[in-house]
Amino acid sequence: MNRKKYILLVLLLISVISLSPFIVILKYGVGYNKERARLGIPSLGNEWERSSFSMSEINYTNPVSEEEKRYHLKKRIQIDWLMNIEKESDYFIIEDKGLAIDVIYNYKNRNPWYIRYFDKSNSKTILSHEQFLDTLRKYDIDIKY
Repeated sequence: MNRKKYILLVLLLISVISLSPFIVILKYGVGYNKERARLGIPSLGNEWERSSFSMSEINYTNPVSEEEKRYHLKKRIQIDWLMNIEKESDYFIIEDKGLAIDVIYNYKNRNPWYIRYFDKSNSKTILSHEQFLDTLRKYDIDIKY
C-alpha cells in the first residue's frame, strides 16, 4: 500500500472513531422510541438531557421538577464495539414511598428483562415485566411509549 493510501485510511479511521459517539446518539436517541415502544421499553423523552456519553454508553437524565415524587429518572444505553445497542437501563424513583426500580432490557438475551425493586431498607426484589408495569400503574407513573 502506498503512503498516501495509508495516510487516507488512517485519517478515515480516526474520523469514524471520533464521530461514533455522535452516530450512536443519533441512532439510539429519541428517534429510536418507535422500536422501544414495540419492545415495551420505556421511551426517551424529548426534554431529557444527555448527562454523559462515550463509545460504549450514553446516559440521559429526566429534568424532573422538585415537586414530583414519582418519576422515571434516567436511562442508560449501552453499545457494543460495532455500535449496536446491547442494553438499556431505566431507573424509576418513588420518593414518597422510599422505593426505586431498576429496569434492564438486554437486546442479546432470549429473556431480555431484568427488573429489581428496592425498598427503604435496600432489600431487593426481582420483578417480572408484568409486575413492573403493575407497580408503575399502582404508583401512577406514566412511562410513555
